[in-house]
Amino acid sequence: MELKHAVVTRGIKYEDDLKACIKNTELHAVLRLWKVKTLTKFKEYLTEMYEKIKEAKQEEKHIEDERVATVMEHKLNDLNSLNDYLIIFGKEPQASKTKAKKLLKSTVFIGIYDLEAERYEMRHNTLNELRKYINTKKEERKFPLKIAKTKPTLKMFLQYIR
Repeated sequence: MELKHAVVTRGIKYEDDLKACIKNTELHAVLRLWKVKTLTKFKEYLTEMYEKIKEAKQEEKHIEDERVATVMEHKLNDLNSLNDYLIIFGKEPQASKTKAKKLLKSTVFIGIYDLEAERYEMRHNTLNELRKYINTKKEERKFPLKIAKTKPTLKMFLQYIR
């Protein structure tokens, strides 16, 4: 009776015939193994899908970063846009692009994403404040260095943030 109880509690059909009981046990072992293999395959599938989604999000972010870089490169290379920024930030418009860029770089401390999105209230009083702000959430606030370096005007505005 103990054998019957032990077998039944494990979900195995008990047979009085020993051969049938062994076959039944082997069948259950095979089924358990199949379930494990199926779960392993399913886990591999989910992992693969997660990686594909992650890759797609990275590609999407890269495309958006390239768009922002191109827009900002254009804006920071135009005297009218530079003077517009200077006026927004309470500075005097300049007669040349070079002077406007220098004044903007030395007196206006704002992240590239915030400047592009026209979130001027995100301006900081000092470079250290900007560094602290960017380093609190690097992924969301820090513009990719590789992309910024490909745009000469944008590269000029880069500050050492770390």
